[in-house]
Amino acid sequence: MNWLTNIIIILLFFNTSFVAAQTQVSGRLFDATENSIPWANVVLLDSVNQNVLTGTISDTLGYFSLDYPQSGNFLLRISSVGFEEYNRTIHSSVELGDVVLTASHSLDEIVLTSKGIIRLEKKMGVFVAHVENTTFNNSANVWDGLKQVPMLQANDKGLKVNNKSALLEINDMQLQMTGEELQNYLESLGPNAVKNIEINSNPNASYGSEVDAVVNIILKNQINNYRMALKTSNGYRSNYYSNENINFSLGRKKLKIYTNYSFKYLPTINTSEIRQRIRDQESLLDYTENDALKSHHLSFNLAYDLSKKDRIHFNHIFNSADQIINGESKGADFRRIIDIDSDTKTTQFTQEWKHSFNDSTFLKLGFYEVLKNAQTYNKASVNDLNEEHQEVNSRIPLFIGFLDYASSSEPGELSMGLKYNSNKVRNDNISSTNNQTISSPFEYDEKLVSLYVNKAIYFTDTRSLDLGIRSESTFVTYTFGNSSLNEVLSNKSKYTNMLFNVNYNWMSNNEWYKNLSFRKQITRPNYSYLNPFKTIESDVVLFKGDLDIIPEKHYSLSHEWYKDSWSLYTQIGLYNDFISSINELDDTLITQTYKNFDQVYYTGFGLDYSHAFFDGRWRTRNAISMAYFKIEDAGYEALKISTPAFNFQSYQNINLAKQLDLTLNYALDPAFNDGLMTYFATQKLDIYVSKKINDFKLIFFIRDVFKTSYSSNEISTSDFLYRSNYYSDVHSVGISLRWSIKGKAYESVDLETLEDPAINRLENR
Repeated sequence: MNWLTNIIIILLFFNTSFVAAQTQVSGRLFDATENSIPWANVVLLDSVNQNVLTGTISDTLGYFSLDYPQSGNFLLRISSVGFEEYNRTIHSSVELGDVVLTASHSLDEIVLTSKGIIRLEKKMGVFVAHVENTTFNNSANVWDGLKQVPMLQANDKGLKVNNKSALLEINDMQLQMTGEELQNYLESLGPNAVKNIEINSNPNASYGSEVDAVVNIILKNQINNYRMALKTSNGYRSNYYSNENINFSLGRKKLKIYTNYSFKYLPTINTSEIRQRIRDQESLLDYTENDALKSHHLSFNLAYDLSKKDRIHFNHIFNSADQIINGESKGADFRRIIDIDSDTKTTQFTQEWKHSFNDSTFLKLGFYEVLKNAQTYNKASVNDLNEEHQEVNSRIPLFIGFLDYASSSEPGELSMGLKYNSNKVRNDNISSTNNQTISSPFEYDEKLVSLYVNKAIYFTDTRSLDLGIRSESTFVTYTFGNSSLNEVLSNKSKYTNMLFNVNYNWMSNNEWYKNLSFRKQITRPNYSYLNPFKTIESDVVLFKGDLDIIPEKHYSLSHEWYKDSWSLYTQIGLYNDFISSINELDDTLITQTYKNFDQVYYTGFGLDYSHAFFDGRWRTRNAISMAYFKIEDAGYEALKISTPAFNFQSYQNINLAKQLDLTLNYALDPAFNDGLMTYFATQKLDIYVSKKINDFKLIFFIRDVFKTSYSSNEISTSDFLYRSNYYSDVHSVGISLRWSIKGKAYESVDLETLEDPAINRLENR
């Protein structure tokens, strides 16, 4: 089946028509300070016995629209947490315009806020965590704050939702960040800048096949308000380090701006013990690495309403990192020294235009551009002989364009879109050994065209069905060269995959939110991993790859539950042509090979509990998860019996006195084997004491208190053994100081031209 056939099937699959309504009610919700009110419940009731006839919720800009296939006398009722209920009698179709809800000050709301526990609310198949006035604000930064949110895991392995890798969005704008770069960005954000966090554990077809889950952080930006915060964090690991940050936000009626700058100075001393056996020869190496990092991060987020129907959104992120590494491996008769000096600059631009045809139909057009340039100079020597020099210049331009259309009606929402990705990598690799110069250039070019259609059907406020289908066509070319061997390795690849998702959301009679999801995804190979002409590294392992590697197909079934303090999930799945790295013996060298395995079967579960005790003075979150993988491959005989992988995380926040809090973060990963590698147990305990004094917050911290956050693993076959016990200088003691102010933003006005403000307000309605 080719890509054109897939597109035709998609268009025919969701050819749906809707019946026009005889009564339509629409409007937009605001609070008293002219902030839009999203996710408010809007229902139409029978005016006589007040039975609910139909309902909806307001979108992220406060817009809502209701259709009912009859005319008559109805009661419109609007409700939202924190606001008085709004009621109005409706006799026919009406455009209400701007509806202002009155803030509520009930005792129940005050008691709920004082407990400070983060609760989730299900909206349109997405969980929303409201973090304002919770313990989230006591966190040192957003990265640490995410460890408190149910369903989320933020640790050295990245950001996950129910153990699935998550894509990060800021105000609905995707960020092309992973790993340490993502963690650094979230550490630069202050927790007081966040309004709420949306968690999408089962993304629909509008997201690419590589997206397992989505976390969308909504920043505060109240109309006619500004907010500024300064933070300095200073501590001591093996050396002194610091992280300085300033952020500013401004909200006007049409314009919202958020900007953030941070500087990080982070010298570390990383150590590891490496044991290897090649046939009968066994050696033990001690590795010490001095790593000095200086980085700058600047982000700018702007949203502007051109009109009531048009909004533009712009996001710019710039990262600059200068890193110097000096490392030494020592054994009984072996000494290897490395020196690495790298300079990496990454710029990301995002532009998006959204046009609303009416309250229920919109069109979005957007572009992402990521430009990454890295220059690295490497030097290495063994036993003070055979000195190697290497210079690597990398240029990675990434372009993504997308077009999305969505239309809502009484049965639900129909959305469709088109996406184009272009990813190019250019790598100039020049090395010299014993006065011999070798050029090993690498070129990689990947293009992806995808088309999707998604249909969401809302049976009631708490029961919905989501159906999606997506076609992805990929075209790849890559070339490796080596002037010394007079050798060029090149290949072309193209493939098309049809993907799908089925999500069913409902609430049981005992008020458990439930979700059942079935998805097919693919993982595209990263062919740059195949490059056999490897750069100088700190370790002794070399790298090669299988040039015939193909995409992996992933089928998964998951079930989720959530209610009040409890969150649970179960997962089962199958990977066909699973992609992973293995270690093999090549003559006298241990090499890594990037290849496909036949199948991998897996299952997993997780349990998450959050609660407040002693009238909210002790707040706790505890989560445990398990994953079990079974790898099958007819051509690889070194597979071992796999064992389950467990993870336990515990968050404890204790209010010691007024505005004085103690926080404990603990994580434990017991030992396990995934069939290819044995991972040994690791654990980590962090302690924070925070004190708020007016607009200041002082945080004293000790991270990795007992210095137990080691990364230890082992690969063992009949021919070789390789074990690494690595510690990345995590243990630290320090102080963070955060100062924040907020207030009204006023415009200067010429008194001679001052007009009656009442007239201006009428004109703006």
